[in-house]
Amino acid sequence: MNEILDTKAFSGYTHSDSFRCLENLPRMSSDLFLSYCGWERTTPLQLFSPVERRNHVIHFVLSGKGKMVFGNKTWEIAKGQIFYIAPGEKIGYVSDRDDPWSYVWIGYNGVQAEEYSRMAGLTLESPVRSSAATKEISDLVEEILKAQALTAADNLYRMSIVLKIMSILIREHEQTTDAPSRSPEEPDFVRMAMQYISKNFEKNLRIHDIASELGVSRSYLSSCFKKSVGCSPQAFILNLRMERAGSLLRTTTLPVNVISGAVGYQDQLAFSKIFKQFYGVSPRDFRKGGFEVVRCTQKGDFENTML
Repeated sequence: MNEILDTKAFSGYTHSDSFRCLENLPRMSSDLFLSYCGWERTTPLQLFSPVERRNHVIHFVLSGKGKMVFGNKTWEIAKGQIFYIAPGEKIGYVSDRDDPWSYVWIGYNGVQAEEYSRMAGLTLESPVRSSAATKEISDLVEEILKAQALTAADNLYRMSIVLKIMSILIREHEQTTDAPSRSPEEPDFVRMAMQYISKNFEKNLRIHDIASELGVSRSYLSSCFKKSVGCSPQAFILNLRMERAGSLLRTTTLPVNVISGAVGYQDQLAFSKIFKQFYGVSPRDFRKGGFEVVRCTQKGDFENTML
């Protein structure tokens, strides 16, 4: 069983003299959502061992320096630089012995997360760059940390700040490089596939059938779709289904089994498992408000399930 299916529906807020973190946040959008963020003043040679993360993560170095290691490559990183960790990759980093760094970070995900990261000049191949906006972004992360409630208002406020941070990074990258920030125009069949999926995601869609309808191979459609949209067709379908299910749970009194069928799942148990993996809570708990905030005073007291 996927480990996230066994987690409780809690977010965590930790506050100490050297560490603040808001984590395990409920997913609010399929396009882009914040999973966690924080600030830390590290100790000398403080090591973060390589761990496979589920989210995209950006660190903004405010002072000091350190190193990031990925495979056989090492980056020296200092104040005024940012470093990016892609999901699915095991990347370690360590603070300097004499001048340990402090930084803020955001962990985020969603259909557009990879594309926004690329537009900001951050990729697996080029995960480090300088930024003149680290102080501004640090102030914005502080605003997120103050908005700890899991109310609709605070959820939207946090989301607006994340979008602002990505906007700052993308604009900065546009102004400091000649690289285009926009993706190449997607082929017509990718737009047609997106339109078809959007109209029929509640049906038993198979990527092979969509590709055949459009006159291309399954592998070619998947490759072009990933390059243009930032995710696979399967992930696009899943996000549409889950976002629609979340909307129905929030705005209607329809039974869960009816909502399950309305978004393409005839097996309610399978739907509930996928929904919990996607949102972190069961459909019924999601309808009731889902998450609660656990407040901690020491780093590590709250177990983050959304690395």
